[in-house]
Amino acid sequence: MKLQNTSGRIWQLGESQANGRFSIYDSTASREVIGINSSGNVGIGTSNPNSIFDVASSSAKFTLRSTAATASVSMVFQPAGGASTSNQNAFTLRAGGLAGAGGEKFDILNGAGTTLISIASTGNLGIGRAASTSAKVDINGRLNATAITINGVNVGAGGSQWTTTGNDIYYTTGNIGIGTSVPVEKLNVNGNVSFGNGARAIGLSGGTKLGFDRGSQYFTGFDLLVGATSGLVVDAMVM
Repeated sequence: MKLQNTSGRIWQLGESQANGRFSIYDSTASREVIGINSSGNVGIGTSNPNSIFDVASSSAKFTLRSTAATASVSMVFQPAGGASTSNQNAFTLRAGGLAGAGGEKFDILNGAGTTLISIASTGNLGIGRAASTSAKVDINGRLNATAITINGVNVGAGGSQWTTTGNDIYYTTGNIGIGTSVPVEKLNVNGNVSFGNGARAIGLSGGTKLGFDRGSQYFTGFDLLVGATSGLVVDAMVM
């Protein structure tokens, strides 16, 4: 079938005798615009489509556009095993400015409509939730990483040395330093220590040693409790 518009451009629709494809052919420009081969593959800009839909161009661009101001545009991927009317195992790529959703976003959703990954036009990223309007990365769930770097500084690698059990946290290997990078005891504090609401009681048991090293500083009015019942009051003591 040959079609010609008033400006003289000629289009041909039909089977190509050279290769047996059904094609839309621009006779004026001497090029096939769309072709469908015997396998059912559709080619745009190519005479040999090797997939169900093959687009070829020196500047290939595929555009999905919504004409409504706040509507989204979506592309659904339906893996094998799910009916065309079912959301089973489906994934959806969705882009658009949904009303009240905080601006333009590109989302990846599962078949249940749950947001898996969300990228806002500001560059903010959401994982397991919509991209935040204030945070560059917002994660709904647990983060597992071999290392985290902040401003070029590594803040962790391979997990924490602390162990959490219920509401308790503990560390059983090595010494802990506060204000020092070379702790020489289980707990080494370089600086002042405050206990509770101004309380100055320290409890010791089982032969544990308590050492004070403050040069010529005075330690005034605190109680040193050894065991459950005995007590020793130290006042105005120079160490």
